[in-house]
Amino acid sequence: MGKYKDLMVNTGLFAFTQIATKLITFFLVPLYTAYMSTADFGVTDMSSTVVSMVLPLATLSVSDGVLRFAIDDKTNRDRYISLGLVVVLFSIIVVAVLSPMLSLSFFGGLDRYRGLFIASYALCALQTFFNMLARALNKVRIIPISAIVTTALTAICAVVFIAHMGLGASGFFYSLLVGNMGGVLCFFFVGGMFRHFKLHFETKDIAILKRMLIYCIPMVPNALFWWVSSNINRFFITGMIGIGVTGLFAAAQKIPGLLTTAAGIFQQAWQLSSFQQFRKTNIAKFFSTVFRIYHAGISIVATIIAVCSSWLASFLLQKEFYQAWTLIPIMVVAFYFNVLNSYYGTVYTATLKTKSLFTTTIWGALCCAGATWMLIPCLGVAGACMGMVLSNLLVFVLRVFSSRTILRFEVQWSLVIATAVLLTIQAMVIWLQTPYGNIVAIAIAVVICVLQVFSVAKYIDVFIGRIKHHSK
Repeated sequence: MGKYKDLMVNTGLFAFTQIATKLITFFLVPLYTAYMSTADFGVTDMSSTVVSMVLPLATLSVSDGVLRFAIDDKTNRDRYISLGLVVVLFSIIVVAVLSPMLSLSFFGGLDRYRGLFIASYALCALQTFFNMLARALNKVRIIPISAIVTTALTAICAVVFIAHMGLGASGFFYSLLVGNMGGVLCFFFVGGMFRHFKLHFETKDIAILKRMLIYCIPMVPNALFWWVSSNINRFFITGMIGIGVTGLFAAAQKIPGLLTTAAGIFQQAWQLSSFQQFRKTNIAKFFSTVFRIYHAGISIVATIIAVCSSWLASFLLQKEFYQAWTLIPIMVVAFYFNVLNSYYGTVYTATLKTKSLFTTTIWGALCCAGATWMLIPCLGVAGACMGMVLSNLLVFVLRVFSSRTILRFEVQWSLVIATAVLLTIQAMVIWLQTPYGNIVAIAIAVVICVLQVFSVAKYIDVFIGRIKHHSK
């Protein structure tokens, strides 16, 4: 049971981090939508979108390699860490050199904030690297501290720069930079990360870097095409409808983003556990048990978010942003398949078969681009949401079949299919605002919750029994 205990402890730490930080970020959405125009919000979202695209490409996903090999090879751990930092620092130079490309029209005017964008990328790259490093060094307790410092500083500065000083998009960038700088300094000094950096050359460095890059480089196109399947719709919306509508789309996406937050809490801990356990026996049973509990949790969260989408939007989406609330249930379905994809992705990363990630992701990216391009003229911005659903569904199906050649584990497919169908019906009923739609949506939510609870009932009984045993 040690592996399950480790998973629960790590999940608890990441849960504390996510809940504390996401609550603050969540309550900042009304501030952004109240004091920023849809165009300004669209520009800031475009910046975040581009950073998420450039990060794995410019850094060669080296942070993932550092995490993987620092856990496996403790003898050369500091060399992996030091070489990883060199790659990250070099990526900042590359991004600065290529930044004039931001003047292209489909970036929606991001070129006006070029310097702030470069600084934002630099701090994001460093914070991502340090976050992975903390996990590799088993210093996960510093992650909540850094995250809270980052979020608190960002929130305080957002109130000052956006609400009080009225700086709009510039204020957003300033608050983000101050917050991320605080988080980076926290990792570096409080977490003692500086002790592991030895920036000198050793003869074995070439072999170490080569080994790490063989693992990382196949993840670059995977990350890039995963970004395409997740974010290409923003460029279509900007080009075909306008940056203001992109702002509406981005604001609406914050609410179903609660689902990825909930899944992300677990996913960070699960990644560590899968890396630590993959060479041990009963790994298929471990994957199967965890998947059943994971699926139950995300399904319940997904259906509740969909049912409460109008109420959540009335609180979080101010002024003209509120009109985007009907998109939320469709996005929930897309995010549901997305988090299932992430779980299956650990099959490839845990077994060092990262090349297999690429094929499934590229098909998803192509599907998203094609579906979005075809559906926006017919359905408007809702077409972009449906493109996300089709893309993530395709990746999920491909990964289910592809992963069986690597690791086959038991899944209750009848429950997964039923849940997906019910979530889709629920989304359509809410989006179309059909008569008695609210009653139908609530009834579907009740059915989904009951099905999920029954699916994990035996694990709940075991958990309660252990609590009673330890309390005696």
